[in-house]
Amino acid sequence: CENLLKEQQQHQKQSTDNDTFISQNEVLKNLPEKLPLWQNQYQQLSFIDNEIQQIIADQNGLNLQQAQLNQQHVNKQELLGQKQQQHNTLIAQFNQVQQEKLVILNGASMANEQALQNNLQQRQEQVTQQLTVRESARRFSFITNEALNYQTMISEKNHQYQIVSEQVIQLRSQYRDVQLMRDDVLLILDQQKTILSLSEHRRNLQHDQDCPLCGSVEHPAIEEYAKLEHAESSEHQQRFDQLTQQLQKLARQGKGQAEAQTKLKAELDVAEQVLQEKIQEQQSLQNRWQLPAQQLGLNCKLDDLLMIEAFIEEREQVLINLLSANIKLQQAEHDIQQCQQQLIHVENEKLNEQNQLQLLLNNQENTQKSLEQLTLLLSQKEHIKAENFITFRADVIEIELQVSAKNPHVLSNHLFGKNSQNLPSNDVFLTW
Repeated sequence: CENLLKEQQQHQKQSTDNDTFISQNEVLKNLPEKLPLWQNQYQQLSFIDNEIQQIIADQNGLNLQQAQLNQQHVNKQELLGQKQQQHNTLIAQFNQVQQEKLVILNGASMANEQALQNNLQQRQEQVTQQLTVRESARRFSFITNEALNYQTMISEKNHQYQIVSEQVIQLRSQYRDVQLMRDDVLLILDQQKTILSLSEHRRNLQHDQDCPLCGSVEHPAIEEYAKLEHAESSEHQQRFDQLTQQLQKLARQGKGQAEAQTKLKAELDVAEQVLQEKIQEQQSLQNRWQLPAQQLGLNCKLDDLLMIEAFIEEREQVLINLLSANIKLQQAEHDIQQCQQQLIHVENEKLNEQNQLQLLLNNQENTQKSLEQLTLLLSQKEHIKAENFITFRADVIEIELQVSAKNPHVLSNHLFGKNSQNLPSNDVFLTW
């Protein structure tokens, strides 16, 4: 409290001294009128100076912003260049795939994709006909070969049948001849048996006595019959046995040949029936041949298997080539679609970058205009400040010089230094 009281007393004393000093110096009598004016001028100059500092700060901010925009502009240009390069690469890929499609179509001898699709569809629809035609030709060739084999077999069987038939006839003739011969021998044997059955009666016959059978008293054949009784009987029996064995042999041979003849006849009947079926199937295949052959453009007979096989193989190879070309075209079309999608994406990105670049250019232009406006405004403010400062400084320095000239013993702090172009601080100004 004592210090505060002392300070108040010093300020009061200083104020009293100042008032006394001012009353004693006429130069300072107008100072109270000057001070509010100077205060107002000082505030205006301070305000203008603050405005100038703010404009300079705004310029610095705009310069920094312009530098950032310039860097962004460079980055956008680089990015736009990359997008353009991607766009060019995709265009080149697109053109390359389009060229590949043309190569594929030319390789397939097709004018366009639709022609290839139509040809492929037509050939796919004719696959069943191709298989039918080839199978018919193969079947016809197989049946023809079988028919030839059956004809050869029938010819051989007929020849064998004729031989066997002749052998059967011969055996039957031989059998009848031998049977007749055996019948004759059998008749003799029967007669001999009859004669032999009277041998007891002959032994009882007496010379000059009547025969109980015929009544004859003469018996001239007794001795002859006695001689023949054993020899002839044995000879004819052997002959009979031989003929019987020969008949049995002929019977067996005849039976075997008859069975062979029957078997051959059955085989001939079956072969002829199968041959007839083969011929009918050949005729049926030929009747069905013309229409599918015409539809396929095949101009040959059914029996030309080599030409038909070559024709079908050629069509199958063409179909394979068309399928391969179609797969390649589909892949190329897929690549084109992908390329187009990528192109759309890149073009959208490119357009977006161009829009952003345009916005950036607009910002740069606006920033440049703002800088130009700030530069103009700064020049105007500095001009106003310079004019006001000159007036203010001259007025203050004039009073300072008057005071110093009339009161050399008075010490005062000059508000402005020599050739100073800067405002003093507010604290200096207030205490001056």
